[in-house]
Amino acid sequence: MTTTHRLAGPNNPGRTLTDFAMLPMLAFALTSTWGGLRAGPLMLCDVFLTLAALMLGIETISTRTPLSVPRWVWVGTVAVITSMSTHVWLPTDPSYIFSRGGPPQANATQVITGLQWLAAFFMLPMLVIFLGRRRERYLGYLMWAWALGAAISALIAGSDMLGVTQIGVNFVEFVNTSGRQNGLQSHANNMGVGCALATPVALYLLGRSRFAGSFLLAALGIGVVASGSRGSQVGYVVAILLSVLLAARDRRTLLRLSSLLVLIVIVMDLPPIKALWLPLMRFGAAGEASDVGRLEYRDQAILDIQTRPIDGIGIDYITSSHSIYLQMLSSGGIILGLGCAAYFGGMLRVAWRLRGPERPHISVLLSSTIIWLGVGIIENQLTDRYLYVPVALIAAYQLVATGGGSGDVVDEHPGEVGGGFVGGDPGRREGQGALRAGVELPPGGNLGVETRVPR
Repeated sequence: MTTTHRLAGPNNPGRTLTDFAMLPMLAFALTSTWGGLRAGPLMLCDVFLTLAALMLGIETISTRTPLSVPRWVWVGTVAVITSMSTHVWLPTDPSYIFSRGGPPQANATQVITGLQWLAAFFMLPMLVIFLGRRRERYLGYLMWAWALGAAISALIAGSDMLGVTQIGVNFVEFVNTSGRQNGLQSHANNMGVGCALATPVALYLLGRSRFAGSFLLAALGIGVVASGSRGSQVGYVVAILLSVLLAARDRRTLLRLSSLLVLIVIVMDLPPIKALWLPLMRFGAAGEASDVGRLEYRDQAILDIQTRPIDGIGIDYITSSHSIYLQMLSSGGIILGLGCAAYFGGMLRVAWRLRGPERPHISVLLSSTIIWLGVGIIENQLTDRYLYVPVALIAAYQLVATGGGSGDVVDEHPGEVGGGFVGGDPGRREGQGALRAGVELPPGGNLGVETRVPR
């Protein structure tokens, strides 16, 4: 069965509130890696996310647009809400919480922590899905803005490290006194992880623009080094190695990447530069103190799991261990663990099936999420907004590929769905223009016109 859908919406070829909501969503994507900048009690990116949510909410209610979210997003969301509600009604024994070294958290704190996570876990994919159903190319713009924001924060970190500026000191609430830089982020580890996750985007751009790709990749590398985050530094290297393997048949990209890496090695080996970055490579003895602390966190998380294995000790402890997997189980128990497994497993499954030469951006997003989930073995970044931008984009591409349905059926003919941004076939533009104008072209016509969805 063939289902034809119009990306711009039926009988609505002009601009709508959804199109204007793209502006605050772009601002959100750009600033999502700037967690150290706040507007009162909110992070700056949350202000833009709230504004976009209000605009898209008004548009959705006025046009009675149905809510379409993949099942894996729903399953994970239900698990988070269940875990949060359980601890409101059946809190953990206060004596155990005191034994951990802190007073019990109030129910309000439990709810606030859960809602803040759901803003990234559920609301962000939902909003991005609305934008993707409107115009698919919006998804590509969000990806570029997200990577650019990480690069800007990284460059600021590098400039502060050299002593050229003091932007981090002047504009960010937390400043690391150990020499590690956090740019515009709330912590050095957060900046490093954001740079590592954006590295596949830079490598993708390198195959299309030598200057822009090299600049973005170098900027992110500066951020990873300046952060002093070992997990991020490993993630950055892994992203490059994956790119080398994937680009083995693309001689132009491989040559550009090899030339850039040789240049980076030469520059980093210069004595003045080496004196700056060497103390930030905290492998071996330099990181022993941190390792001891991580082992203590691990042991505490295991004790938490043993104490309350079904629903954990409370969602407000979701970032209290230095491993996202231990954090899921210690704070939410088996309930949250299974829900997150369904959430991330469903996302990876969909991205794997959607990837292909007609959708190179899916491979980029998939690489970013794999790096996050890999680095998460030793890092605690789990609830931050910037982490879920690739997840939200994958969810949106799934809904576009399935014609807007909420099922997990993925289009088996990726060549018949328009890519929507850089890297796609220029010949699709005519078909996409007809699509936005409401013209239905016959099967076998220009790419991006029809979506074949197996029923």
